[in-house]
Amino acid sequence: MQIIYAVLLDDINGAVEKFGKAQQWDNKLKFDSQARAKELAAR
Repeated sequence: MQIIYAVLLDDINGAVEKFGKAQQWDNKLKFDSQARAKELAAR
């Protein structure tokens, strides 16, 4: 949820950081953090 809030607040860098942390916690998550954050922001 923190990622979505960051995107809603136009904090793309914060969202990228949170996606990166999520990937550190679960290395099975395979995606480009920056691309995913920008994709959410475009919605």
